[in-house]
Amino acid sequence: MCQDQSRQINDLPGGRGFGEGQLHGEVFFWELATLIDIMLLGHWIEMKSVLGASAALESLVRLMPAKAHLVAVDASTRDVPVAQLKRGDRVLVKPGEKIPADAIVVAGQTSVNEAMLTGESKPVEKSESSAVIGGAVNGEATITVEVQKTGDETYFAQVITMVRQPQSLPRRPCHS
Repeated sequence: MCQDQSRQINDLPGGRGFGEGQLHGEVFFWELATLIDIMLLGHWIEMKSVLGASAALESLVRLMPAKAHLVAVDASTRDVPVAQLKRGDRVLVKPGEKIPADAIVVAGQTSVNEAMLTGESKPVEKSESSAVIGGAVNGEATITVEVQKTGDETYFAQVITMVRQPQSLPRRPCHS
């Protein structure tokens, strides 16, 4: 670089030129780089939470049983897909099995583990005329339940809808 150019650069306003210490634009560069880093970190945290919610949703879907023991009028049972159940059907639920739909206990007494659905840490005692939630795990005794809600009406379907709803909304930047 020739002597004249060096003098012109060093004579910039503020008494500091490119050749003496710090660049004028360096402060703005670090502020911009920090801002971009913070925005990327926020996006990463958001995506991680969305993926976590998706994983939680998948584990919720696995809670529902595929089949139920439908009780016929003659008290015999046959296995049917849960999707075929309708309001008023009676279903036999054995110990350790998942309750196939929201229902009312019509015979038997047991405890039901609803932890994955309600967060209740202890099994809840259920007897005749008690409501049970589809997806909950039956405890120590066989019970017969009468289906009250199926499909999108169930507590389980409403929880899944609430988890999916925020994921489907378009993301927009926050403005103050």
